Amino acid sequence: MRRTVWLAFALSPVFVAAQGELVGQNQYPQFRTLSGLPGGGFAISPDGKVRFRGGAMAISTPIAYSLGKGKFALGVSNTGSDKWKLAGMNSVGESQTNGTGWAMGGISTPWGNLTGSYMALSRIRDNAINLHFQPRLTPVDESSAEIRRYDVGFGVQDILNDGGANGQGIDNSTGGGNSTSLYVVGTAQINEKLFVSSGFGTQRFGGIFGSASYDFAPGFKAVLEYDRFNWNYGVAFDPFNSKDAQVSMFLGHIRGRYLTWSVAVAF
Repeated sequence: MRRTVWLAFALSPVFVAAQGELVGQNQYPQFRTLSGLPGGGFAISPDGKVRFRGGAMAISTPIAYSLGKGKFALGVSNTGSDKWKLAGMNSVGESQTNGTGWAMGGISTPWGNLTGSYMALSRIRDNAINLHFQPRLTPVDESSAEIRRYDVGFGVQDILNDGGANGQGIDNSTGGGNSTSLYVVGTAQINEKLFVSSGFGTQRFGGIFGSASYDFAPGFKAVLEYDRFNWNYGVAFDPFNSKDAQVSMFLGHIRGRYLTWSVAVAF
């Protein structure tokens, strides 16, 4: 799985140099764009399936849902240096874009669904490993049309503290900062189109965060989130709208200022 992520990451036009307002002490620049967590840039239904329509999505924050048994997702993203462009160089010739690649898979346990994910944070091969668990609160009845209204999930982003709180290339043992971030999150399905999530945690998630996603047209989903630092938003598109697989293409803004795209494949 790691080799697959690094190949996708190498083929994408991304280099990492954090944008000015996302960099600094305890700003977590490596984790302010796509989360590498379930639902980050693609949609998951309450029962762990990768359904674009009828699934919840966020950008950099967690949702409650986990991938179910034998479900996988991988993707790449890139965040630019301005509101309308993805390229840009600083005064010393360094690229000012921020790229991430990720892969994840789900397993089923007697107590709920567990997702493990791996993030490639930059071309210097700093990375992060994440875990997310969704307890089984109520049985899933596939024959029932009733909407299950609420679920909870919890997890940890960057278990090994490889990404750092202060940015790329900083030795965490000498001041890079702790980026191992615990969280708990709840997701409510308001109706068949609208999902709302809210949670809190430590470190990068050290405060209240929340998100909402809404299916406003066939194959289109609007996403809005507050990531405890700022607001992020965008629109995702899936040209196939399958019940069993997903190709989610996202375009939006981080902090309302930095143009961001991602492509995720889930199956």
